Amino acid sequence: MNASCPIEVSPPSVVVKYGDSVSVKCSTSESQFKGMGWEARQGGTAVVQVNPVTWTVNSLRDWETSPLCFLNPSPDSSYKQCHKDLKLVLYSKFGLFLYRTKYYTILIPH
Repeated sequence: MNASCPIEVSPPSVVVKYGDSVSVKCSTSESQFKGMGWEARQGGTAVVQVNPVTWTVNSLRDWETSPLCFLNPSPDSSYKQCHKDLKLVLYSKFGLFLYRTKYYTILIPH
């Protein structure tokens, strides 16, 4: 996490089988904020004034999704707009997986 960004993602990393569900919370210690939310190709949220805000996908099937949680602080805040990326590993039973838009092959014992 950037020292100047008061965001915590929990859990900070997830490993998800292709087609399975995933849920990750994003919270802030900053009390003065206009909104926060998740940017993602699948399961993104609107900007909300809720703390924490949860990224939930019932069936993750987007190999290129790179979820990030963002914070829009209020003008009175000492922070600037910031975000934190979720470390996501998406894998399939065929031994292919994606980590931050790079494809890898793994051996899965039968």
